[in-house]
Amino acid sequence: MTDLRYSGEVKSESSVESIMRFVTSPERLASAFPDVRSFELKDGSSRIRFSIDLSRFSNRKDISHIAALTATLNLSYETVEERHVVIVGKGRSAGSAISVRVELELEEVPGGTSVRWNATVNPGIVLRLVGRDEISSISEKFINHLIEEFRKGVSAG
Repeated sequence: MTDLRYSGEVKSESSVESIMRFVTSPERLASAFPDVRSFELKDGSSRIRFSIDLSRFSNRKDISHIAALTATLNLSYETVEERHVVIVGKGRSAGSAISVRVELELEEVPGGTSVRWNATVNPGIVLRLVGRDEISSISEKFINHLIEEFRKGVSAG
């Protein structure tokens, strides 16, 4: 399977320390996911089960028979440094293995913090079920949702 790669930059009025507290707290990080069904913290990693409502994130009608995808990810921290965090997730969706790797670089800038991020996603068989173009579109909307929830979560303290 081909990995999908995404990257971007988010500016926040919050401090580096505040953002680090958010991204290194599994509970707070999980709050950014859509439609969380369950969350467990165990042995240094967290397990999150969430749904992606395809009717909300997709515009295609030919996949209307798939209303939602449920995913379970075991998230852990590969790296936690002063301004650098790497989060990895391995799990399942649609009966297939999926994986995610997100790297965050924080930089103090005038008026707040810049967060540069890179994500690598292996959607497994979901790529064949839904199609590459649609996965890219869904991923973009999903990422935008995560970023908006991240901003809310960080500004809430």
